[in-house]
Amino acid sequence: MKPIRLLAIVAILGLAATSIRLAQDHASDLANITDLTARLANADKVAKAADAKSKSLQDELAQAGSAPTAAPGQNTEASAAAPAAPKKNPMAQLAEMMKTPAMRDMITAQQKQAVEMNFGDLIKHFNLSPAERDQFVKLLTDRQLNQMDIGLKIMGGNLTADDRAALGQQSKDANAATDAQIQQFLNDDADYAYYQTYVQQQPERMQLSTLNTQLTKAGIPLDPSQTDNLASVMYDARKNFKFTTDYSDPTALTSPNALTEQSVQTYEQQKEQLDSQIVEQVTPLLTPDQLDIFKQNQTQMRQLTQMGFNMSRQMLGGGK
Repeated sequence: MKPIRLLAIVAILGLAATSIRLAQDHASDLANITDLTARLANADKVAKAADAKSKSLQDELAQAGSAPTAAPGQNTEASAAAPAAPKKNPMAQLAEMMKTPAMRDMITAQQKQAVEMNFGDLIKHFNLSPAERDQFVKLLTDRQLNQMDIGLKIMGGNLTADDRAALGQQSKDANAATDAQIQQFLNDDADYAYYQTYVQQQPERMQLSTLNTQLTKAGIPLDPSQTDNLASVMYDARKNFKFTTDYSDPTALTSPNALTEQSVQTYEQQKEQLDSQIVEQVTPLLTPDQLDIFKQNQTQMRQLTQMGFNMSRQMLGGGK
């Protein structure tokens, strides 16, 4: 896979991850869900076009005689019949590229911007000084980078069950180490408890961020207490719902085989059922106008998530 294709995948990963479960994007305007949908679709087109262009250039070089010729005495027929080298997993390639300083700096900058967007309400809640804010953002960014590193190793393939178990434990240990630093930084049990709850509710908080952007444009924004209450209700509903495969759980994506067509379809059907349950539970917390936009937002999020799944299956070779 050529670098241009891999860089396109980096862009897609940032967008798709937001739509599936984690804050992995870098654009500050992703709160606008309609714009995000367009960006996600366009990123896929760009990646496919780049891939096609790369193949076209390789074909032109081959036709011009640039391809290596057979050595004297070499059986050209046997060479032609030899199987092509297996394609490398793009996640494994990206993991390798992450080791280079330039790529690491780029991903770190993306993760920092994603943290500032997706944890914005949490950062404001603590009323930090500029220096404290920078330190807190760095801790959160380090946490995200640790999880991304481990996630790329898991998704890179060629792992035994023991390997995956070891990486799962490494993920837990990395989170625990960063959380210990955050607990020391906050230096307050109530603040740390709020942080822990916020992290657990991150999928709901991300959705509420896009919702509140739409509500604000309509002149009916959520107040902080509404946001907290909605996040709690939505989180409890998700945790109590029995998914066949719960993709909000990081362990659900330990293998590309988890992204089969059937498993994704089942999840999408179950997610629609869960959203219906959530509507019933949040109705008392919203005005009628807010509720209408909430329902629209749910539909948009499901569509966006479906696009993210489809693109992830294409990139990772998900099964039928």
